[in-house]
Amino acid sequence: MIAGSRLASRRVARGFSLIEVLVVIAVLAVAAGVAVIAVRGVGVERTIEREARRFVEFARLVCARAVASGREHGLHVATGRYGASLPRRGAWTLERAGALAPREVAERIELRLSRDDVAVEIGATLDGDPQLVCLPSGELTPFELVVAAAHAGAEARVRGRFDGRIDGPGERR
Repeated sequence: MIAGSRLASRRVARGFSLIEVLVVIAVLAVAAGVAVIAVRGVGVERTIEREARRFVEFARLVCARAVASGREHGLHVATGRYGASLPRRGAWTLERAGALAPREVAERIELRLSRDDVAVEIGATLDGDPQLVCLPSGELTPFELVVAAAHAGAEARVRGRFDGRIDGPGERR
C-alpha cells in the first residue's frame, strides 16, 4: 500500500502541463491588451474634452475682459496653441503675460476652426490679425472650434454665438 500512495502523491504533485500554462499566458495577454486599449481610448477622450473646456474658459475670460474694459479683444488660434490680443496703435498686439497669455494644447491634439461653416486657415504662429473678435457690447464672432485627436478619431466641439454665448462639450445654454 505504501507504493500505491507514493504513486498517487506523484500524480497530485505533478503540476500543470506546458499546454495549460501557455493557454493561461495567452488569455492573460489578451486581457491585458484589451485593458490597455480601453484605458488609452478613455484617456484621449478625457484629454480632448479637457482641452475644449480650457478653450471655452479662456474665450469667456477674453470676452468678459472686452466687456469690462470697453475695448475689443481678439482670439487667435494657431497649430497647438491659442491666445488673445488687443488693438494698439492700429495693429493687434498679442498678450504675452498674465491671465490672457497664450495657452498650449496637449500633444497630438489638433484645433480646427470655422466661421459660418467655412474653414479658417490656422497658421503656425499667433501673430497677425485674430480670427475671432469679442466686442465691448458682448457680441462675438460666431465660430465652431473642433478639438480632435487625429489618430483616435475622437473630437469635441466648441461653439461661439453672435450674442457672446460660448458652449463647450456637453453644454447648452
